[in-house]
Amino acid sequence: MLTVDDLKYLELITDKSRLVGTNYFEFYPSDCLELPTCWNEGSLYISDMSFSAIAPAFERAVPTFGYNDFNRFSADELRNVERELSAFIATLESATSHDQILPGYQIERWSGVPIESLVPALVHAVSGISAFCRKSREQPGVLWVLGM
Repeated sequence: MLTVDDLKYLELITDKSRLVGTNYFEFYPSDCLELPTCWNEGSLYISDMSFSAIAPAFERAVPTFGYNDFNRFSADELRNVERELSAFIATLESATSHDQILPGYQIERWSGVPIESLVPALVHAVSGISAFCRKSREQPGVLWVLGM
């Protein structure tokens, strides 16, 4: 069970030198058509543990999203992702319990973190990812989400 100290896993990282281990999702803004490699400059990273709480928004936005895959999102798909992330933020802001905001397997993991501490940290992470999606949609118009 996680504690308040573990909110650090919700931190968004842009400096690759700060990554510890390899359990990260990478958001890579590139219009390359071939599968990219991992650990790219200009990418945004979030821990796998944290992204699993946010992933359902991506799954709703783009049903072909694969958690363990390298996913290429077009500008239109990114608009859908942004809408789902905004809806998730609204849900977070009105949440009073863990089960209102987390997938089933995540509830027990995060139950040691008070909801009043977890919600602002999640809102911050989701807002940052949404802003990165928006920026990527505007230029280069494509975003790769490199899964586990």
